[in-house]
Amino acid sequence: MLGAFGYFRRAIAADPNNITVTERFLAGGTAGTLAQFVTYPLLVARTHMALAPTRYTSLLVWFRLVYSSGGLRGMYAGLLISCLGNMPYYAVDLGVYSVLRESIAPRLLHRASTSSSSASSSSSSSSSSSSSSSSSS
Repeated sequence: MLGAFGYFRRAIAADPNNITVTERFLAGGTAGTLAQFVTYPLLVARTHMALAPTRYTSLLVWFRLVYSSGGLRGMYAGLLISCLGNMPYYAVDLGVYSVLRESIAPRLLHRASTSSSSASSSSSSSSSSSSSSSSSS
């Protein structure tokens, strides 16, 4: 889903180098809806197989029975309502993830590089002082 989010974020943005929060949320909702569309038949199959395990003994049996009785429409029954409910969730989830990743991650990386460089400089200075004291004895 993150791949689709990255694609939609670039496709929706008026300026790909400066993506607004609204564009991020719209890209998140679109990517989540695409993921829902792709995986929805499996969700319907899981529900049907849980409710009627003797009728739907495997995914292939479910596919044959549902497709023969309702076609693709039967496999996507309820998709619209599900997407309307999940689109805001995915928009907030991926939109906030994107904003936080781009605002907090550079600070954390900078802090980590600063602390590792100060630790390496303090360890090199302590090793040089210990080597000078051993050579003087």
